[in-house]
Amino acid sequence: MSLAFTKTYVAPKDEYRSYLKASYAQAISKSFLKLKLVPFLTATQLYQVQKLSCSGASAP
Repeated sequence: MSLAFTKTYVAPKDEYRSYLKASYAQAISKSFLKLKLVPFLTATQLYQVQKLSCSGASAP
């Protein structure tokens, strides 16, 4: 997904945009991975998520 993001917003190549949709993330997500797309996080929110993931806890 990082390649699709780079190709869409840095390169810009629109043919990669469909890989950034929630439906694609759900299609490739496994139940143990629970992949979710977040359109925007503040610096504080990002810090909190990183802190939770490093501690092994799960975000609500």
